[in-house]
Amino acid sequence: HTLGFPHEHMRQEVVDGIDKEAAYKYYGAPPNNWSKAQVDQQVLTPLNSNTLQATRVDTSSVMCYQIPPQLTKNGKGVPGGFGIDQIDAFFAAAVYPPL
Repeated sequence: HTLGFPHEHMRQEVVDGIDKEAAYKYYGAPPNNWSKAQVDQQVLTPLNSNTLQATRVDTSSVMCYQIPPQLTKNGKGVPGGFGIDQIDAFFAAAVYPPL
């Protein structure tokens, strides 16, 4: 967030793979208790790819939240990132060159 990187799970390619009704049910339950509008805003509205300076979609990026398999159309979850991966490091070096 500090470096201005976009959330990878909000990229069009990832959002297109989410089952909307499953997302409403999952995020509408505890602990989130989100309304449909909140789910739309936080999960189902992709970033505008025309405004992004980014790499290819990186579902292992530190900027990607995990999405459980039961929320995806193909039944394969999105792993999400637990640290800065190679693609994150490459992009950071390209955007913020050494001084």
